[in-house]
Amino acid sequence: GWRTLEVDKASALPVRCLRNEVVSTIPSVSNVILPLTEMTETTAKGSAIINPDGRETVTARGFVWNTTGNPTLSDQVVPMGSGTGTISGLISGLENGPTYYVKAFATNSVGTAYSEIATSFKICMPFTVIHRAGLNGAPVDKTVIYGSVSTKISGTDKCWITQNLGADRQASAVNDATESSSGWYWQFNRLQGYQHDGTTRTPGQVVAPWVSPINDASSWTAANDPCTQLLGNGWRIPTNTEWASTIASPQNWKNAADAYASVLKLHGAGDLTSTGALNVRGVNSNYWSSTMYLNVSQGYYFTNSRTTYNEKSVGLPLRCLQDEVVKRLPSVSNVLIPSETITATLADATATVTNSGGAAVTSRGLVWNTTGNPGMSDQVIPLGTGIGDITGTLKGLDEKSVYYVRAFATNSIGTAFSPLVASFKVCLPFTITHTAGLNGVPVDKTVNYKTVSTTYSGEARCWIAQNLGSDGQATAANDGSEASAGWYFQYNRLQGFKHDGTTRTPNDPLVPWLSMIQEAQQWLPANDPC
Repeated sequence: GWRTLEVDKASALPVRCLRNEVVSTIPSVSNVILPLTEMTETTAKGSAIINPDGRETVTARGFVWNTTGNPTLSDQVVPMGSGTGTISGLISGLENGPTYYVKAFATNSVGTAYSEIATSFKICMPFTVIHRAGLNGAPVDKTVIYGSVSTKISGTDKCWITQNLGADRQASAVNDATESSSGWYWQFNRLQGYQHDGTTRTPGQVVAPWVSPINDASSWTAANDPCTQLLGNGWRIPTNTEWASTIASPQNWKNAADAYASVLKLHGAGDLTSTGALNVRGVNSNYWSSTMYLNVSQGYYFTNSRTTYNEKSVGLPLRCLQDEVVKRLPSVSNVLIPSETITATLADATATVTNSGGAAVTSRGLVWNTTGNPGMSDQVIPLGTGIGDITGTLKGLDEKSVYYVRAFATNSIGTAFSPLVASFKVCLPFTITHTAGLNGVPVDKTVNYKTVSTTYSGEARCWIAQNLGSDGQATAANDGSEASAGWYFQYNRLQGFKHDGTTRTPNDPLVPWLSMIQEAQQWLPANDPC
């Protein structure tokens, strides 16, 4: 009376198995595991398991890899002996940039088996960037070691920095409210970054005015992308689509704690309001995307576990990702010529090669001339290779010429120069013995005048660094002493007057004080006390 019964195919039932004969098959091979902590600049350590279910002896095993996907034995092979069990070894000859695909393989008399899925990854290593205030939007001088990690969190393999742009370090908790972990803040599609120490925004309104409102029909351009300009090497701001992928499956972030628990360690760095004031640091995890919202005054951003939009005039922190290494010219700061290093024939000039551009800096140094806009065809001072600070000495100078200086750095792409040309003159201290009655001098006095080279007036000029007739520089902005005040002059008049706080000198009928001067002329050279 035994019989079979019908049942709905959607039902789940147990199974009994049978075998007619022994059949050998290819081995079974697990997917490859590549711990991020085991990666170096050129290697990745992988592991996999060769299961003993093919019945035939495994005569060869190992890893295969390439940069195009679905690697086989026709690609790069890392042989690892024979037999079953766990295999572990290094994949070598790697570099920052490509996406690598790896499978394990095992071969027996039946054939070769591969991992079911190719494990993909990128080489993402810590890197150092020298930020200089005013160069590519950096608000302050700072050298930062950025951590980076390879992750598919945005949908495909990318390198992400693991701290905010401009931050000294990774956040220690989701509510870390320190300035050192928050990094810098940017308005949408603006290169200028702002640091906020909790009290003061840097740069201030005079140096870099806060823009509000912002109404432009543009997403973030590469020329204004702080990730691109400050980090180079193909780094950029994530798109709104990429941010949306971070919260989708398999991450499934539900709140700020989930975002912080990820490999990105996103935390509540807060923001700057549309007026530039610090807001909710330690609370809001808000980060710009590079994508404009439909409204020209708004842009998309990521917050905790969703993407939404905000006014472009708000300042938010940035996280950067990298698709591939994009080589470009190095970044070179403007040149500084400290006045205290200038002598009658020498001057020291300093600058910084802040970024290699993704290719080794093979030469760097200073170029200078006396005609303006110096290049490699002018005077060249070679100062080694690589990124970092450089200092060189200009020699054979005189007090007559204006000198123009730029720094340079060369990599395989070409040669980059300082954005601005620095200019200066040789300005040396000098001593004048003033005699009362001669050329308008009010009293006998010997004065040591300090001078300084500055472009305050638009061009490089020597200025005395104290008032005419003063014994020395003022000690403070409100220094009221006669010694620092020097002498006083009426317009277009050669005669100078000293005042000790009580008496004006000279003060006699032979040198009258003019109570009204009305004349249609500039100061004549014959009357110029200088």
